[in-house]
Amino acid sequence: MLHQALLLAGLILASYLLRRHSPRVYDAIILHMTSLWYSTVIDALPEGSKVLDVGMGTGTSLLSCRKEIEEKHLRITGVDFTEVYVQAATAKFKEAGADAFLSCKYGSVYDEELLASLAPRSLFDAVYFSGSIALLPDPAAALRGACKVLKKGGAVYVTQTFQHLSFPGLSVIKPCVKYITTIDFGELVMEKDILRVYASVAEELELVRHEKIEGSVDNALQKAYVSVLRKIR
Repeated sequence: MLHQALLLAGLILASYLLRRHSPRVYDAIILHMTSLWYSTVIDALPEGSKVLDVGMGTGTSLLSCRKEIEEKHLRITGVDFTEVYVQAATAKFKEAGADAFLSCKYGSVYDEELLASLAPRSLFDAVYFSGSIALLPDPAAALRGACKVLKKGGAVYVTQTFQHLSFPGLSVIKPCVKYITTIDFGELVMEKDILRVYASVAEELELVRHEKIEGSVDNALQKAYVSVLRKIR
């Protein structure tokens, strides 16, 4: 009984510490992958672009691309529904002296009033979903909402791992991983399903690119892709 009690106490303490330092845990697990994803999209953005980043997280991936962002004179505004990540991102941008061109707000991509307030003078040139499309309950609605604050001819970028095969039990494992690490890895999204989502918004957003991200996740179960959808009206 004592052994079991000590084990339980240890697990509770570990969970508490992970949650208390969740932004650091997020960076430790996610940064190596998302930094490459951000770099892939930043390379494709036109110079001087004003960008809405949906699901910015802690902002560390953006700061890892700071040189490219400054060279291209990009202005990036993020929105994230995890308040502690927004607080971490805001503090990091200020500490790094990057808050003149990088910012993050707490809220949801489904909040049309919030999105409109982030672009009060002009619409965004691009909207970016970095690993966040799988977290959303209605990806098509999120794409349509983002489209409302996107200039005609502007682009929506999506980077995400999509499944080719389902792993037995993964739908149960993911919530457990979220509880332990505090990181939400979202639902399993099959590549064929996300292509159906893109097709459902084709009247507003034309899919012009969908390809694997070189050097990122690529195995029998899943692959990392970058998708680009152009606003047509």
